[in-house]
Amino acid sequence: MLYATQYAVDFVIAQVPSNVVWFGWAEGKSSWTFGGIPYAYAEYSAADSERLEREMAERGEQYRDGPKFLSAFQSEEQVVRATIPVEKIQGPLLLISGEDDQVWPSTMMANRIVQRLVERDFPYEFLHLSYASAGHNFAGGGQGCGIPYLPAEDYSNSSARGGTDRGNALAAADSWQQILRFIHRHLAD
Repeated sequence: MLYATQYAVDFVIAQVPSNVVWFGWAEGKSSWTFGGIPYAYAEYSAADSERLEREMAERGEQYRDGPKFLSAFQSEEQVVRATIPVEKIQGPLLLISGEDDQVWPSTMMANRIVQRLVERDFPYEFLHLSYASAGHNFAGGGQGCGIPYLPAEDYSNSSARGGTDRGNALAAADSWQQILRFIHRHLAD
């Protein structure tokens, strides 16, 4: 999506999207740059990270990143600085999220994208498909590549991704059909 704010595209399809630029893997760095200049980014604090990990462990919950990413939204100043200017996109958008995304709050972030588009009278079609029982990687095939017919991966012994087997499968099947319809509709434009 960030790419589409700088370059012409026919359309954007974003699964489990973010409305902000996030920190990079190198400490103190943005995940993205443009022309060698880093984008402003959001991040959760080390203190919040440690506290949330401790709280999950104390409750006997499986570790998941979602609460950490959500905690970054407590800093409105940071979020405003790091918000992706989606209204600059010159084409239609399809956003797809899982309401049980345990990696980050993709449904909330997609809703914020929609809100921004509405507030700025975005002239192109935009649609947000949100699946109640789907997690972060509901499209199967590893990192949520969106390709159907690949078996869902079992994340039960690793960082939680969310969703139920049934919910993820239904979201994968429906979203794939929605993606194909969206592409066909906008390739004709």
